[in-house]
Amino acid sequence: MPSWDGIPIDVNLALPPAPAGGGPDGPYPLIMAFHGWGGSELGLGALRRWTDQGYAAFSMSARGFGRSCGALDQRLIGVCAERGWTHLMDTRFEVRDAQHLAGLLADEGIADPGAIGATGGSYGGGMSMALAALRDRTMLPDGSLVPWRSPAGTPMRIAAAAPEIPWTDLAYALVPNGSTLDYVADARYSGRIGVMKLTFVSALFAAGAATGHYALPLVDPQADLVTWYAAITAGEPYDGNPVVERVRAELSAFHSSYAIDDSTPPAPLLISNGWTDDVFPVDEALRFYNRTRTRHPEAEIALFLLDYGDQRGQGKDADVDLLEEAQDRWFAHYLRGEPVEPPSGVTALTQTCPKAAPSQGPYHAASWAELAPGEVRLQEPGPRTILPVVATDALVGTAFDPIAG
Repeated sequence: MPSWDGIPIDVNLALPPAPAGGGPDGPYPLIMAFHGWGGSELGLGALRRWTDQGYAAFSMSARGFGRSCGALDQRLIGVCAERGWTHLMDTRFEVRDAQHLAGLLADEGIADPGAIGATGGSYGGGMSMALAALRDRTMLPDGSLVPWRSPAGTPMRIAAAAPEIPWTDLAYALVPNGSTLDYVADARYSGRIGVMKLTFVSALFAAGAATGHYALPLVDPQADLVTWYAAITAGEPYDGNPVVERVRAELSAFHSSYAIDDSTPPAPLLISNGWTDDVFPVDEALRFYNRTRTRHPEAEIALFLLDYGDQRGQGKDADVDLLEEAQDRWFAHYLRGEPVEPPSGVTALTQTCPKAAPSQGPYHAASWAELAPGEVRLQEPGPRTILPVVATDALVGTAFDPIAG
């Protein structure tokens, strides 16, 4: 389907069975399910989880991936060659694509415009977070916000979201500096630029280049992934490097839900992150959670924290089953209006090893502050140096760095 700016977006739509008694075949509450980095739209096997519960289920290949200008035969011709590359989950582009296509489904009488949910993992989690933060607004290419309307003018809104292992500040997640604290109301990326997660960033860049469409260097300053990657991997010092400073500003402002105007509360959010996810850890959920609870105490926002996600998350089946049960209750309550109690507060499962050992918990508290009521500080006099010791044990190296060992 052509998106708001003419870029072709590849879409899968799955519907629940037609009503047996001849009742109305729609509009249905809609679940939008999004793929991870380098992937493409989810198939019927994944979407059946939602259609079996009575939802219409929608998935798309984010622009620059799959058949959304990501295929080799698309990248060199027409509008795909001109501007069909990935913008790295930009609120002004990829997120707006999802809003536009959901609006088409509402105009066709398939989707209920006031009962739309969003979910997805990692890259799809970033999409779900942005949609929830926008709620009933759309970001235009100039960064301004306007009411979210379908192509026919129908008011649209996200009724609930369940992002899995999302980021809330992409710049911080990839190049952290330690400024995020879990007990402050506003833990924005502040101070000097941090240290790149080298193997993660390199692996993500290579995976995207292999499966997707990148803009040529210096063609699009809003999506110049090749130039950005070269500037970051050139190494420190970053201080005073205008390219690196622009990258941080761009990623934080337009590719991160934390920067979306929060003068209004987000849609009801059930955010799950992994203690052992080294690229999008629990910090990403806590940043958004703490600020939301501070600015909007009545907002519906819950956390589900466990040992899963990207490397080194174990993702034990029993733990994931508990998370999915919570997500099902979340959407049933907010999208279908069922009288089920949605998750609340903070739920946590611990890490246990080996993987066959069951996790401890679930532990539950009304807030993060009640679950983790303090911090541990280690202070020693005098300077300390961390030596660059080469790991000689291959098993240790792989445990700490599952990507490159």
